[in-house]
Amino acid sequence: MTYGGNLEQVIYEVSTEDWSKSVNWSFSIYSQGQLLFQHVVEGEDNKDFQDEGYIDNCSSHAECRQEWYVKQAFGKMIDVIKPTEPRHDKILQSSGLRPTPAYLSQLVAFLLDKDIVGFALPKSPVQFGTLMTYDKFSGDFVPLYHP
Repeated sequence: MTYGGNLEQVIYEVSTEDWSKSVNWSFSIYSQGQLLFQHVVEGEDNKDFQDEGYIDNCSSHAECRQEWYVKQAFGKMIDVIKPTEPRHDKILQSSGLRPTPAYLSQLVAFLLDKDIVGFALPKSPVQFGTLMTYDKFSGDFVPLYHP
């Protein structure tokens, strides 16, 4: 995830007393044992989780929430976008067109012929936030694209 060839570890943790109650979850990225990024949500009642049809094969609100948090959410957070995909250019062009700090321009140039490895954290099961990627020039994760 840092484009440096180091072994990174992504940890996703979920806890709740009962799937009909609030859910705590976190998303953390480590590189060589050092924490690089962490997002923690505590007491998420997820009021946006109303579309039970979004999750297949579940029969109740609580069961759909469990299916989402345990089996589906993490897999949808990580994204690898190959240079051959049309959205690769769309993301880089969109990033380059906005008034941005100089380091983002450097990052866009760096990613021109490379996979974009990033993550987007969900605001609800049907809406994800901004695509974040590692900026090797600033040593931090930065927003790259917002759909």
